[in-house]
Amino acid sequence: MILARATRLNPEDFQEVYRFNTSDQSETISEGISASITPYYFTIPDTLLPEGSAFYKVSTTQADD
Repeated sequence: MILARATRLNPEDFQEVYRFNTSDQSETISEGISASITPYYFTIPDTLLPEGSAFYKVSTTQADD
């Protein structure tokens, strides 16, 4: 699962701020981001919100078999 943030809705403006790798349960977290993952939900607070607007995009990737 990947969480990306942008201050505009242009696809090229999104920057990855959080990544959870299901194959080894590892996390990559940017400054100001924390995460709580359970089997039923996830919460990812962002304490360093950009000035103005913030847009978020969640995407998933499938591991190769």
